[in-house]
Amino acid sequence: MGKPQTLWRVKSATLVVVALALAGPKSVFDLVVVSWGVLGAAFGPLLLVYILGYRPSEKLAIAMLLSALAAVFLWTRLPLLSAYYEGISGIITGLGVFAVAHRHDRAGGRS
Repeated sequence: MGKPQTLWRVKSATLVVVALALAGPKSVFDLVVVSWGVLGAAFGPLLLVYILGYRPSEKLAIAMLLSALAAVFLWTRLPLLSAYYEGISGIITGLGVFAVAHRHDRAGGRS
């Protein structure tokens, strides 16, 4: 990976983070709470899967992370669900993605 490509990725990631921070809660405390929720939702399911002895592929691990992040983002945008901890939606979603992929692999879906 060359220097221009790495610089492009860093700039893209920075823009995404800034956009999420600007679209997030208005107080610093709320932003920190959401950040912890995102962190737990993104890595919690993956760590749990590793602790249980499974070794998901790189693609599955990324799918688990991205689905969990999307679930938390959507959860924080729905006004009816804002009373509940947003991290739980991501944890359930990440584990659900793993369960579906694992069941598909066990049923002979893997070539």
